[in-house]
Amino acid sequence: MPKLGGTASKDFLDFVLQDAAAYLGDSFDGILFAGDNCDHGSKGKELIHEIMGNVTERLAEAFPDKVVLNSIGNNDVWQHNNAPRKDQKDAYYTDMWNVWFEGNAMNNKTLAINKTIEESFK
Repeated sequence: MPKLGGTASKDFLDFVLQDAAAYLGDSFDGILFAGDNCDHGSKGKELIHEIMGNVTERLAEAFPDKVVLNSIGNNDVWQHNNAPRKDQKDAYYTDMWNVWFEGNAMNNKTLAINKTIEESFK
């Protein structure tokens, strides 16, 4: 089973997202997804990448025509409660860029329309 943050299972997250999609329909333009996808025990860039990627993928599948604006929480970094060090910064934000934009078809489509997003992110 793909890893998700905390104790949430893939099936539970899918249920919640499907229920939300059915309830909301097409009545909104996008999703502002608050950070803290990962639980306090998540450590290391591979695990953080896996969790962030899996949650982003689930959102993109549930809401394929919506832009998903992610944010970074204190548990979504390689070292809990610490922003990436100066020597890690480029690698961390490039990884998040790949997860949030390259890995999400609607976000990627939005980039084609507005190139300033990439300039301001990186």
